[in-house]
Amino acid sequence: MRRINRLVAYSLLVVMLVLLLVLYALYLSAQRPPRFYRDGLNVAVDVLQTRNKEMLRKIRLLNNDIQKTDDLWEGSFSNDELNGYLAVEVEKESSNLFPKGVKQPRLTVGDRRLDFACRIEEGSVSGILHLAIDATMVEPNRLMLRLKHVALGRLPISKERPKRLLLDALQKQGYTVTEGTMDGDPTFTISLDLSYGKDKAISLESVELLDGGLRISGTTTKRINPEKEPGPAVPVSEN
Repeated sequence: MRRINRLVAYSLLVVMLVLLLVLYALYLSAQRPPRFYRDGLNVAVDVLQTRNKEMLRKIRLLNNDIQKTDDLWEGSFSNDELNGYLAVEVEKESSNLFPKGVKQPRLTVGDRRLDFACRIEEGSVSGILHLAIDATMVEPNRLMLRLKHVALGRLPISKERPKRLLLDALQKQGYTVTEGTMDGDPTFTISLDLSYGKDKAISLESVELLDGGLRISGTTTKRINPEKEPGPAVPVSEN
């Protein structure tokens, strides 16, 4: 009888140890960042600040071009500049671009794909959240985002919760969003009502995810109904 009790006790102990090892392995997998994220966090602060300044300079130039009616405008931003902006501007306490619990965001843009990662702390969930997103212009001022991949570290997870986080972030910025699906992937079609002042309408006509950066282009025209309130504006730092 004692031998049986010992055998049961040892078996339970082995099972508990295996479960602990599995849980620990899952925890480590959730903390393992994709390579672009690890590289992005290793960039020195002064380098990030320099890249952020270049990003803000390009935003100001683009802002000036957008004011000119009946002209095609275009803006290009590299991965380094985008990450400098995320690390410096978005991380400021005054930023409300991302939901609470999202920290240290970084991204990389490849051919027709944007990979985004951040440290997320929400309730009992903690780890590196990794999203892969495709962007397509459905028509001028209608941008469709497709959520193609979601993982916590190296562990693929359900797209449901990240989908809600992304939807909340877009709606928080004042955008009108229509949800859908494409081959099982969640999609978000964003209707943009962009204006410069009360008399100029902005038409975003192209969003290109290139290998190493992002390029956008469009036109500005006189608004037919100048009394209409302007839509969301892109915040530009005064620094």
